[in-house]
Amino acid sequence: MSEITLSDYTGYIFRELIKARQMSDEYARQVALSYAQDPVLQHFTAPRFKIPKMELTIPVLIAGARYTSTLKFTMPARTFVDFIGGKLASIEYSLRAAGGRILVKPDLIKLEFLNRKSLHTSTSTSTPAGTSSRDTPQNSGEAIKLLHEALLTSNDLGHPEGMVSYAWGTVLQLWLNERKLVELYQKYSPNNELSKQAYTEILAGIKGAVVVDKVGIDNLLVDPETNLIKNGSDATSVFTIKAELIEEGFFVRSVRDDTTGQVSQIVEFE
Repeated sequence: MSEITLSDYTGYIFRELIKARQMSDEYARQVALSYAQDPVLQHFTAPRFKIPKMELTIPVLIAGARYTSTLKFTMPARTFVDFIGGKLASIEYSLRAAGGRILVKPDLIKLEFLNRKSLHTSTSTSTPAGTSSRDTPQNSGEAIKLLHEALLTSNDLGHPEGMVSYAWGTVLQLWLNERKLVELYQKYSPNNELSKQAYTEILAGIKGAVVVDKVGIDNLLVDPETNLIKNGSDATSVFTIKAELIEEGFFVRSVRDDTTGQVSQIVEFE
Protein backbone atom coordinates (compact mmCIF):
# COMPACT_ATOMS: atom_id res chain seq x y z
CA MET A 1 0.00 0.00 0.00
CA SER A 2 1.32 3.43 -0.96
CA GLU A 3 1.32 6.02 1.78
CA ILE A 4 1.59 9.80 1.66
CA THR A 5 0.72 12.48 4.17
CA LEU A 6 -2.66 14.12 3.78
CA SER A 7 -1.01 17.56 3.59
CA ASP A 8 1.25 16.45 0.73
CA TYR A 9 -1.68 14.83 -1.08
CA THR A 10 -4.08 17.77 -0.93
CA GLY A 11 -1.27 20.27 -1.34
CA TYR A 12 -0.20 18.59 -4.57
CA ILE A 13 -3.74 18.76 -5.94
CA PHE A 14 -3.95 22.48 -5.20
CA ARG A 15 -0.50 23.09 -6.69
CA GLU A 16 -1.58 21.31 -9.86
CA LEU A 17 -4.59 23.62 -10.11
CA ILE A 18 -2.32 26.64 -9.72
CA LYS A 19 -0.03 25.25 -12.43
CA ALA A 20 -3.06 24.81 -14.71
CA ARG A 21 -4.04 28.43 -14.11
CA GLN A 22 -0.43 29.51 -14.78
CA MET A 23 -0.42 27.65 -18.11
CA SER A 24 -3.75 29.25 -19.01
CA ASP A 25 -2.48 32.75 -18.17
CA GLU A 26 0.72 32.25 -20.16
CA TYR A 27 -1.31 31.27 -23.20
CA ALA A 28 -3.72 34.18 -22.63
CA ARG A 29 -0.71 36.50 -22.66
CA GLN A 30 0.36 35.16 -26.06
CA VAL A 31 -3.16 35.70 -27.38
CA ALA A 32 -3.23 39.24 -25.98
CA LEU A 33 0.05 40.09 -27.72
CA SER A 34 -1.29 38.80 -31.03
CA TYR A 35 -4.46 40.86 -30.54
CA ALA A 36 -2.39 43.97 -29.87
CA GLN A 37 -0.52 43.55 -33.16
CA ASP A 38 -3.69 43.05 -35.25
CA PRO A 39 -5.35 46.26 -36.53
CA VAL A 40 -8.82 44.84 -35.96
CA LEU A 41 -8.37 42.54 -32.97
CA GLN A 42 -6.59 45.23 -31.00
CA HIS A 43 -10.00 46.77 -30.38
CA PHE A 44 -11.29 43.53 -28.82
CA THR A 45 -10.73 42.36 -25.30
CA ALA A 46 -8.39 39.38 -25.16
CA PRO A 47 -10.07 36.18 -23.97
CA ARG A 48 -8.91 34.76 -20.67
CA PHE A 49 -10.03 31.68 -18.77
CA LYS A 50 -11.48 32.49 -15.38
CA ILE A 51 -12.60 30.32 -12.49
CA PRO A 52 -14.82 32.45 -10.30
CA LYS A 53 -15.58 29.44 -8.14
CA MET A 54 -14.51 25.81 -8.16
CA GLU A 55 -15.79 23.06 -5.90
CA LEU A 56 -13.70 19.93 -5.33
CA THR A 57 -14.81 16.65 -3.80
CA ILE A 58 -11.81 14.43 -3.06
CA PRO A 59 -12.26 10.91 -1.63
CA VAL A 60 -9.36 9.92 0.60
CA LEU A 61 -8.44 6.41 1.76
CA ILE A 62 -6.96 6.39 5.26
CA ALA A 63 -3.80 4.29 5.34
CA GLY A 64 -2.43 5.09 8.77
CA ALA A 65 -0.96 7.82 10.93
CA ARG A 66 2.35 9.04 12.25
CA TYR A 67 2.21 10.00 15.89
CA THR A 68 4.47 10.81 18.80
CA SER A 69 4.04 9.71 22.39
CA THR A 70 5.20 11.69 25.39
CA LEU A 71 6.38 9.36 28.15
CA LYS A 72 6.49 10.12 31.85
CA PHE A 73 8.39 8.53 34.73
CA THR A 74 5.93 8.12 37.59
CA MET A 75 7.90 6.57 40.47
CA PRO A 76 8.00 8.98 43.46
CA ALA A 77 11.42 10.01 44.74
CA ARG A 78 11.14 8.20 48.06
CA THR A 79 9.92 5.00 46.39
CA PHE A 80 12.81 5.23 43.94
CA VAL A 81 15.32 5.63 46.78
CA ASP A 82 13.83 2.60 48.54
CA PHE A 83 13.97 0.61 45.31
CA ILE A 84 17.64 1.33 44.55
CA GLY A 85 18.55 1.04 48.23
CA GLY A 86 17.09 -2.45 48.32
CA LYS A 87 19.30 -3.54 45.40
CA LEU A 88 22.40 -2.15 47.10
CA ALA A 89 21.47 -3.82 50.37
CA SER A 90 21.07 -7.18 48.60
CA ILE A 91 24.51 -6.81 47.01
CA GLU A 92 26.12 -6.04 50.37
CA TYR A 93 24.37 -8.98 51.99
CA SER A 94 25.54 -11.31 49.21
CA LEU A 95 29.13 -10.12 49.55
CA ARG A 96 29.22 -10.46 53.30
CA ALA A 97 27.58 -13.89 53.11
CA ALA A 98 30.14 -15.04 50.54
CA GLY A 99 32.95 -13.81 52.79
CA GLY A 100 31.46 -15.31 55.91
CA ARG A 101 30.92 -11.89 57.40
CA ILE A 102 27.20 -11.81 57.98
CA LEU A 103 26.75 -9.00 60.47
CA VAL A 104 23.26 -7.72 59.77
CA LYS A 105 20.23 -8.76 57.77
CA PRO A 106 19.52 -7.20 54.35
CA ASP A 107 16.55 -5.26 55.77
CA LEU A 108 18.78 -3.64 58.38
CA ILE A 109 21.37 -2.75 55.75
CA LYS A 110 18.62 -1.17 53.68
CA LEU A 111 17.28 0.71 56.71
CA GLU A 112 20.73 2.05 57.50
CA PHE A 113 21.12 3.12 53.88
CA LEU A 114 17.77 4.90 53.79
CA ASN A 115 18.52 6.81 57.00
CA ARG A 116 21.93 8.05 55.86
CA LYS A 117 22.41 11.81 55.64
CA SER A 118 23.71 11.49 52.08
CA LEU A 119 20.18 10.88 50.85
CA HIS A 120 19.21 14.40 51.76
CA THR A 121 22.31 16.59 51.60
CA SER A 122 25.68 16.34 49.96
CA THR A 123 28.68 15.74 52.25
CA SER A 124 30.93 17.63 49.85
CA THR A 125 31.64 21.30 50.57
CA SER A 126 33.42 22.09 47.31
CA THR A 127 33.15 21.24 43.64
CA PRO A 128 36.11 20.98 41.23
CA ALA A 129 36.51 23.96 38.94
CA GLY A 130 34.56 23.64 35.68
CA THR A 131 32.16 21.01 37.00
CA SER A 132 28.74 21.02 38.60
CA SER A 133 27.90 19.27 41.84
CA ARG A 134 24.84 17.89 40.05
CA ASP A 135 27.10 16.25 37.46
CA THR A 136 29.63 14.89 39.95
CA PRO A 137 27.75 13.25 42.84
CA GLN A 138 29.86 12.94 45.97
CA ASN A 139 27.98 10.03 47.53
CA SER A 140 25.61 7.25 46.54
CA GLY A 141 22.52 8.98 47.91
CA GLU A 142 23.16 12.07 45.80
CA ALA A 143 23.81 9.90 42.74
CA ILE A 144 20.46 8.17 43.21
CA LYS A 145 18.65 11.51 43.47
CA LEU A 146 20.35 12.72 40.31
CA LEU A 147 19.25 9.59 38.45
CA HIS A 148 15.68 10.11 39.59
CA GLU A 149 15.73 13.75 38.43
CA ALA A 150 17.21 12.70 35.09
CA LEU A 151 14.41 10.19 34.58
CA LEU A 152 11.80 12.83 35.38
CA THR A 153 13.18 15.17 32.71
CA SER A 154 14.37 12.69 30.08
CA ASN A 155 13.05 12.91 26.52
CA ASP A 156 14.14 9.35 25.75
CA LEU A 157 12.35 7.22 28.31
CA GLY A 158 11.60 4.70 25.58
CA HIS A 159 15.29 3.75 25.64
CA PRO A 160 16.71 4.54 29.10
CA GLU A 161 19.30 1.75 29.06
CA GLY A 162 22.38 3.91 28.49
CA MET A 163 21.47 6.52 31.08
CA VAL A 164 20.50 3.94 33.72
CA SER A 165 23.60 1.80 33.09
CA TYR A 166 25.96 4.75 33.55
CA ALA A 167 24.16 6.09 36.62
CA TRP A 168 23.91 2.68 38.25
CA GLY A 169 27.65 2.13 37.80
CA THR A 170 28.30 5.44 39.56
CA VAL A 171 25.88 4.64 42.39
CA LEU A 172 27.37 1.19 42.98
CA GLN A 173 30.97 2.40 42.95
CA LEU A 174 30.20 5.14 45.47
CA TRP A 175 28.26 2.68 47.63
CA LEU A 176 31.06 0.13 47.65
CA ASN A 177 33.56 2.81 48.64
CA GLU A 178 31.32 4.12 51.40
CA ARG A 179 30.70 0.64 52.80
CA LYS A 180 34.34 -0.42 52.32
CA LEU A 181 33.25 -3.35 50.17
CA VAL A 182 35.49 -2.82 47.14
CA GLU A 183 37.82 -5.73 47.94
CA LEU A 184 34.97 -8.10 48.74
CA TYR A 185 33.22 -7.13 45.50
CA GLN A 186 36.31 -7.70 43.39
CA LYS A 187 36.82 -11.07 45.06
CA TYR A 188 33.29 -12.46 45.00
CA SER A 189 31.95 -10.74 41.88
CA PRO A 190 34.98 -10.69 39.57
CA ASN A 191 32.90 -10.52 36.40
CA ASN A 192 30.50 -7.91 37.79
CA GLU A 193 27.75 -10.50 38.11
CA LEU A 194 26.02 -8.82 41.06
CA SER A 195 25.96 -5.46 39.32
CA LYS A 196 24.61 -6.92 36.08
CA GLN A 197 21.82 -8.77 37.88
CA ALA A 198 20.85 -5.68 39.88
CA TYR A 199 20.96 -3.53 36.73
CA THR A 200 18.56 -5.88 34.95
CA GLU A 201 16.11 -5.67 37.85
CA ILE A 202 16.49 -1.89 38.19
CA LEU A 203 15.94 -1.35 34.47
CA ALA A 204 12.81 -3.50 34.56
CA GLY A 205 11.48 -1.53 37.53
CA ILE A 206 12.16 1.80 35.84
CA LYS A 207 10.49 0.72 32.60
CA GLY A 208 7.51 -0.48 34.59
CA ALA A 209 7.13 3.04 36.03
CA VAL A 210 7.15 4.70 32.59
CA VAL A 211 3.68 5.50 31.25
CA VAL A 212 2.32 7.27 28.19
CA ASP A 213 1.51 10.82 29.24
CA LYS A 214 0.27 12.23 25.93
CA VAL A 215 -0.15 11.09 22.33
CA GLY A 216 -0.24 13.49 19.40
CA ILE A 217 -0.77 12.87 15.68
CA ASP A 218 2.01 14.29 13.51
CA ASN A 219 0.65 13.27 10.11
CA LEU A 220 -2.40 11.50 8.76
CA LEU A 221 -1.36 9.05 6.04
CA VAL A 222 -3.57 8.38 3.01
CA ASP A 223 -3.35 6.13 -0.03
CA PRO A 224 -3.35 8.04 -3.33
CA GLU A 225 -4.13 5.01 -5.50
CA THR A 226 -7.64 5.72 -6.76
CA ASN A 227 -8.39 2.12 -7.71
CA LEU A 228 -7.93 1.12 -4.07
CA ILE A 229 -10.23 3.93 -2.99
CA LYS A 230 -12.86 2.55 -5.33
CA ASN A 231 -12.43 -1.19 -4.79
CA GLY A 232 -10.59 -1.76 -1.54
CA SER A 233 -12.26 0.53 0.91
CA ASP A 234 -15.26 0.68 3.19
CA ALA A 235 -17.22 3.37 4.98
CA THR A 236 -14.80 3.46 7.91
CA SER A 237 -11.60 3.78 5.87
CA VAL A 238 -12.58 6.60 3.51
CA PHE A 239 -13.49 10.20 4.15
CA THR A 240 -14.17 13.00 1.73
CA ILE A 241 -12.49 16.37 1.45
CA LYS A 242 -14.74 19.09 0.10
CA ALA A 243 -12.87 22.21 -0.96
CA GLU A 244 -14.06 25.43 -2.53
CA LEU A 245 -11.68 27.64 -4.50
CA ILE A 246 -12.72 31.22 -5.10
CA GLU A 247 -10.77 33.47 -7.45
CA GLU A 248 -10.28 37.02 -6.32
CA GLY A 249 -8.28 39.85 -7.84
CA PHE A 250 -8.40 43.19 -9.65
CA PHE A 251 -7.82 44.55 -13.14
CA VAL A 252 -5.28 47.24 -14.02
CA ARG A 253 -6.54 49.11 -17.10
CA SER A 254 -3.91 51.86 -17.33
CA VAL A 255 -0.70 52.99 -15.65
CA ARG A 256 0.33 56.66 -15.45
CA ASP A 257 4.02 57.64 -15.17
CA ASP A 258 4.29 60.39 -12.52
CA THR A 259 7.43 61.82 -14.13
CA THR A 260 6.40 62.07 -17.76
CA GLY A 261 2.66 61.96 -17.33
CA GLN A 262 2.46 59.29 -20.00
CA VAL A 263 -0.37 56.81 -19.67
CA SER A 264 0.19 53.22 -20.79
CA GLN A 265 -2.79 51.12 -21.64
CA ILE A 266 -2.98 47.59 -20.26
CA VAL A 267 -4.64 44.83 -22.25
CA GLU A 268 -8.07 44.21 -20.84
CA PHE A 269 -9.02 40.60 -20.25
CA GLU A 270 -12.56 39.37 -20.08
